[in-house]
Amino acid sequence: MKVVYLGPTESHTLEHGRVYEVLSEEDGWYRIIDKSGEDYLYPKDDFIILEELEWKDRFMNNKVYDRLKYFSDTLLERYEKQFNVSLENAIFLTLLT
Repeated sequence: MKVVYLGPTESHTLEHGRVYEVLSEEDGWYRIIDKSGEDYLYPKDDFIILEELEWKDRFMNNKVYDRLKYFSDTLLERYEKQFNVSLENAIFLTLLT
């Protein structure tokens, strides 16, 4: 499985936005080969699975998403202010669950 690292770039470990191959999953951690060339365990929360990211990109580029953009700016601002999350992230997170 391939994942994208979302955490901060570290000079000796992982690079933000880079794709890594997961060697194994162990108790909520991914075993990944980092910049040192060695494999280490990193928390799953620091990554998104590449297939999910590609799915989000496909969703954001389809007609359903385009129709959602027709909401007035006022409605979008109210939604984002009330729930403290952007509409597109709320939709994406809802569809993942």
